[in-house]
Amino acid sequence: MKVLIVLDDVSKVNQLDSLIGNGDWFAPGSRIIITSRDLEVHNSRVDELYEVKGLCYNDALQLFSLKAFMQRHPPLNYTELSKKMVNYGNGIPLALKILASHLWKRFHDEWESAWENLRQFPDSGIMRIIELSYGDLEKNEKDIFLNIACFFKGYTKDRVENILDARWGIIRLVDKCLIAIVNDKLEMHDLIQDIGWDIANRNGSRLRNFTDIFHILANNKKLL
Repeated sequence: MKVLIVLDDVSKVNQLDSLIGNGDWFAPGSRIIITSRDLEVHNSRVDELYEVKGLCYNDALQLFSLKAFMQRHPPLNYTELSKKMVNYGNGIPLALKILASHLWKRFHDEWESAWENLRQFPDSGIMRIIELSYGDLEKNEKDIFLNIACFFKGYTKDRVENILDARWGIIRLVDKCLIAIVNDKLEMHDLIQDIGWDIANRNGSRLRNFTDIFHILANNKKLL
């Protein structure tokens, strides 16, 4: 049977082995589309490789301006800083939207402070942008963000609001482009979720890994 299969965000080669095997059961003309952030996955068995390019500079500046100023071009007194921010975003739409949302309605000196923060980490790119936006959250908003990243991605908005008492916090996270509401469910970009996991692992406040949970319970330890 001729089929079209889309495998999104494949992270390991063995996932392909489990899902499609050696591919000999697909009829001629079948197509399998794989998306991954790991080049090794693509190199393992793909016939054609397509690399998604970032936005061109003009499109990137327009997207950034629409988010930061609600207009297609930055105001004159914000033009130079906007260009620096756009260059730092490297044409990645997610990075540009998060950074612009972080700077929306902020004063010029706050833009300068944000730029000084970013330029200290020239190679960090989107990782630094997400952490900058996360750092601007209130403590309870950070907790809501980490809980969604670790436990509640894909849950309905109403359910998470009730469990976490998080109505306002969810609005804030949506405004900062850290989460989205799709068909009444909370969604989070995989890269943002990865950073949320990393933050949770660093501060040891949330456990997702079975081995870590077993170790805590077996040794009667407490989370700090």
